[in-house]
Amino acid sequence: MRELRGICKDGSPWVYVCAASFLDFLARLRTGGSAGPKEYKEFFRDYLGRVNAIYKTFTYKSGHQDLSIQAYHVLRCGIIHSFSLVADAQSAARDGRDRSIVLAHQYSAEGKKHLDNWISSSAPDAAIFVAEDFLSDIEKAFEALLNDAESDKKLKRKIIGYWISQPPIAANI
Repeated sequence: MRELRGICKDGSPWVYVCAASFLDFLARLRTGGSAGPKEYKEFFRDYLGRVNAIYKTFTYKSGHQDLSIQAYHVLRCGIIHSFSLVADAQSAARDGRDRSIVLAHQYSAEGKKHLDNWISSSAPDAAIFVAEDFLSDIEKAFEALLNDAESDKKLKRKIIGYWISQPPIAANI
């Protein structure tokens, strides 16, 4: 995660590709391996919501309170699988909405804060994610997961088991 901060300065979308992948990894750590739509959304809502309640309570202009669902369809399905912010037919059929999340960096957020509402002609009903703040929140969510594992031995076994079976990418490999 620290390495991603360096590329934030460039305004690169790769920050979000890596962050979305890391969220999927964290959801898998929590379950000990498998993490489909339900587990991804639960991790997003439970752990990021613990870091910042707006992840749970964000309300779109339309009245939808489904940021975890949009994050799944935009970050995991959209960015990782399609490299797009536009919902494909499968995501659209499962409540994913086009451009429901706008990606920005601190210098390009046009005065908006992370998790503010964003309204524009190309994204008329969106939440703005500011990369630097999003990375900080993901780091805190990871710390919360590890802290939970200190007192929850079952969770600890799941994390260790998955970590051993699917070791994460390391800089020295």
